[in-house]
Amino acid sequence: MESAGIKWLKLPVGDTLIRPLPPHPGMVNKETGAAPFYIHTSLHFGLPGRKFPEVCPRKMTGGALSCPICDYAFALKDAGHEKAGNALLPSWQAYMNVIVIDPNTGEPTRTKAGEIQVYVWSCGRGTLDKIFAKVERYEKKAGHKIDITDPEEGFVIEVNRKGTDMENTKYDVFLADEPSSIMDYIEVWGPGMVDVSKISKLRPAAELQALLTGGSAGPDPFETKSVEAPVAKKRLSFSRESDDEEPTEGEYRALPEDEPVADGEPAVESDAATRLKAMMDKGKKPAAEKAA
Repeated sequence: MESAGIKWLKLPVGDTLIRPLPPHPGMVNKETGAAPFYIHTSLHFGLPGRKFPEVCPRKMTGGALSCPICDYAFALKDAGHEKAGNALLPSWQAYMNVIVIDPNTGEPTRTKAGEIQVYVWSCGRGTLDKIFAKVERYEKKAGHKIDITDPEEGFVIEVNRKGTDMENTKYDVFLADEPSSIMDYIEVWGPGMVDVSKISKLRPAAELQALLTGGSAGPDPFETKSVEAPVAKKRLSFSRESDDEEPTEGEYRALPEDEPVADGEPAVESDAATRLKAMMDKGKKPAAEKAA
């Protein structure tokens, strides 16, 4: 399974500094040249005896495939069990590659072995929307567009978690006041990037049905150890100004679309993109591909 060996980022209560990484070369659309830094998926949480979520086939195929878990959730709601039904309905999530930043040094954190660990962060729609709101606010003040994933001029994000369970957990995000570079470490974090478009796997309906009764659905694609990020003790410079354009709870803006490369115009690649592709060509495959 492609997700074997992936380090999932678990955010602790409090502040965590993360740096979203640019798209893995395998995520670039060969026809349009567009390259999103995250991939959307829809996940069912809270299944009986299941610690990790399952991908929803109904949502991921636009309704072309049925989903026993959704059918059961809607049946619960129809029977008056609104809370239980809603808890089983799929949650919109975005997968992205990130590294954790040391709040004291502003540099990537390292493992005990001295390595820079690349994590996959599963980010909810509301949190992603808050990130884009902060980006738009920065761009309006600066008068120019920014790319938070640019290794040379990208931005650190502070994520503040409040709460410990699915019902009361909330996330606030803050964008660093100034861009920073992580190019000095590209040879370290580059090979660790994951093609997050290959993580989610649709299970057959029979396997999903078995999960509703606590049965086994075979190997769990998320059964890899999640790593809790260190709590930030000393902040870098992050703006705390109020923002009239903060997203309203439960209401989401249209997600920005990646601009395709114009017909007849070759894509202009950054130094980072060129070096990342070279790493893949040399056989330094990211974790998801090594396990495939």
